[in-house]
Amino acid sequence: MKFKNLIKGNIGFIAAMAFLLLMVFNPSAKAWMLSGLMKVGLFQPDVKAKEPGQPVKMLPEGIVFLDQVGNTVDLSTLKGKVLFINFWATWCPPCIAEMPSINKLYQQFEHNKDMVFLMVDVDNSLQRSLEFMEQKNYSLPVHTPASVIPSSIFDGSIPTTIMVNKVGQIVFEHAGGADFSNEELIQFMQNLLK
Repeated sequence: MKFKNLIKGNIGFIAAMAFLLLMVFNPSAKAWMLSGLMKVGLFQPDVKAKEPGQPVKMLPEGIVFLDQVGNTVDLSTLKGKVLFINFWATWCPPCIAEMPSINKLYQQFEHNKDMVFLMVDVDNSLQRSLEFMEQKNYSLPVHTPASVIPSSIFDGSIPTTIMVNKVGQIVFEHAGGADFSNEELIQFMQNLLK
């Protein structure tokens, strides 16, 4: 009887501990929670324009990726296009949480010849990434690094997202998960494409 009373008296604590353990040990559960928080307005990317006089950061030369069929993509050949580059991994809860919003964003711009999306799997596990995309019904183009990625654009934190304008300037940097389907970011990208 004492045991039943002990459980009844601590049911809230037990539920909270179970939830906490689930978040710690199950990446999918953590991604689900983060995705929900993104949908209610948390984790919004900051797309403020740089103020005049701020130093301009250029995309370094020599960055190369491989696409899903093994073609080389040298970023220096993409001048004149707006680049959306996301560094991610299949096991990363914030990466998984932001993926639906990135897929939605991609679907809005995928037919624009001046826009290039590069979803870069930092684990270099192309097959696992393609299986993840297929399982989730995402149409995002997966890439893997084929050169050293300078720490000036990717310091190892995932997810990390950068956007590069048509002249090669890095105009947006965000480390951590975010809701990339918000109207402010879409307008920011449309302005870059003008």
